[in-house]
Amino acid sequence: MRNARAGAPGAVGGPRGSEGAGGQGGGGHDGPGPGLGLGHGGRGGPQPGAEIFSFGVTDGVVTSAARTLNGNTIPFSDNADGEFTLKGDDIVLTRTLTRGQEVIVFSDDDADSLYAITSRARINTTAPVTEDDGVVHAHQLTITLDPTTSAITEVSHVLRDGTTRVIQGDDLSFFLDQGLLIAEHTGESGNTRWEVFRDGNADGTYTEVAEGFGEVVDLAAVLNLTEPHIDLL
Repeated sequence: MRNARAGAPGAVGGPRGSEGAGGQGGGGHDGPGPGLGLGHGGRGGPQPGAEIFSFGVTDGVVTSAARTLNGNTIPFSDNADGEFTLKGDDIVLTRTLTRGQEVIVFSDDDADSLYAITSRARINTTAPVTEDDGVVHAHQLTITLDPTTSAITEVSHVLRDGTTRVIQGDDLSFFLDQGLLIAEHTGESGNTRWEVFRDGNADGTYTEVAEGFGEVVDLAAVLNLTEPHIDLL
């Protein structure tokens, strides 16, 4: 079993549509950087209270799933789990949330039939809520590019009052891929959290459309799922 993560956001066993802590549609963000580096369990072996998962697989199909927490094993209920698929040696859970889609990857590195969550992604499938005064309930960034190399030279947060604040921090990195802005934060333990932003209406402001930890989500999926409300991003 790969190292378990204690306290990962949004318990897997919750009912369909529950979005857990740090869910979508949060209020304007006035912090020094995007919503990265928040408290999540680190690597280094299973932690006390960490979730452990087990699965039954027959002919390439996941037939059963259960999680164990503090010694108690609970089967997944049919209406809460979404769809399980196999991806190599990993098991992937895709489920629909109230305002998005969540993709969770379970891995068993030491082939002991016990799995841990190694990556988790949440993609917003609806436009962010905008108040009458124009405040958008989502993280928003602006970037400055080098006119010669097109490299990102500065990233700023859009605050609730419409002003911007330059983001500083050696533990944050930003890059553009397929027209999306990706922000990554790697903690001291080596865990990586990330956010994906899209400027759908080309107004120079990038709005958060996905977030998670571990491997960055499939960007083609982000583009596809956010296309219906691209003009509102």
